[in-house]
Amino acid sequence: VSRLLDRKGQIDLLNSFAEVVKEHPKTILLFAGEGAYRTTIETEIQKLGLKEKVLLLGNVDYIPVLLNMADVFVFPSHYEGLPGALLEAMFAQKIIICSDIGENKECVSETEAIFFKTHDIEDLTINISMVLNNLKEYEPMAINAKKAAISKFDLATIISQYNGAYKNLLGI
Repeated sequence: VSRLLDRKGQIDLLNSFAEVVKEHPKTILLFAGEGAYRTTIETEIQKLGLKEKVLLLGNVDYIPVLLNMADVFVFPSHYEGLPGALLEAMFAQKIIICSDIGENKECVSETEAIFFKTHDIEDLTINISMVLNNLKEYEPMAINAKKAAISKFDLATIISQYNGAYKNLLGI
């Protein structure tokens, strides 16, 4: 779930997925989003022989449905601002595998997500396979991620924090 851009790490994910699908042949990879990098991604899908295993959905308005269907959310970004798609996965209580960039680590901890070394396709592959082999074992992480999302990013919580800060500033 993101724009199709080089910095989002989608080519890394495709190269990793080409290995993962050998062990997990029934696995499907879904990309929701659109962008200037689509042609590059399509070329890589062809090159890796993944045409039947990877779906480029384009821009969709049913992200919650896709997240509900997914067993795992993989977020391979090389850098981010605020990783909105990661927050959506947290709120959806998904098992999360994400790059170890600072922006992701500000949102989730090691009790809420599995981190892999950015740009490290082998590390990403190992982590995806490990999770797919033991989905039940990682469900507590998904629960922790949702709790973290609610405590850190829920709109009502943020509004309450802002109100408290304003009251503090005004001495109310």
